[in-house]
Amino acid sequence: MIGLGSLLSRDDAFGLLVLDRLLQQKTDSLPDANFIQADTDLISQIDRFSQYSQVILIDTVLDPDGGLGHRGDVLAINEDVLLTWPETSPSAHQFTPLMAVKLFRKLYPAADTRITLVAYCTDRVVMGTSGSNALEDHIIDAGVRLVRSLLSPQSP
Repeated sequence: MIGLGSLLSRDDAFGLLVLDRLLQQKTDSLPDANFIQADTDLISQIDRFSQYSQVILIDTVLDPDGGLGHRGDVLAINEDVLLTWPETSPSAHQFTPLMAVKLFRKLYPAADTRITLVAYCTDRVVMGTSGSNALEDHIIDAGVRLVRSLLSPQSP
């Protein structure tokens, strides 16, 4: 799993904070998981995607029109849905998860890697990391639960 974002921004810190919480809680239930803190440099990780059967990107998604849900929602967005987004979708990063998935598929068309975006929806990116600007614990916990559910063995 790859945590994305910037700790200098309340909302954009989501991916890094979820990854950090997962590392703090790491138990035997995640023995094969690799935790990568990519900050805002997702492009440097693309070559690694093909090494895994599953890649989970954890990031903030700017959704100013509320098309995905409400501010504060935490969603799992599979690759098929992600690839339907327009390339002009707003993002907190210059190189978005959408662009990373498209580039990965161009470079590794035969790869069997499943890619999922665990997204925190927001309508704006708020600068600052403390006090009333801090990302709420329940949002980070929701991200942790969602990542863990994606990593759990699927029931028949």
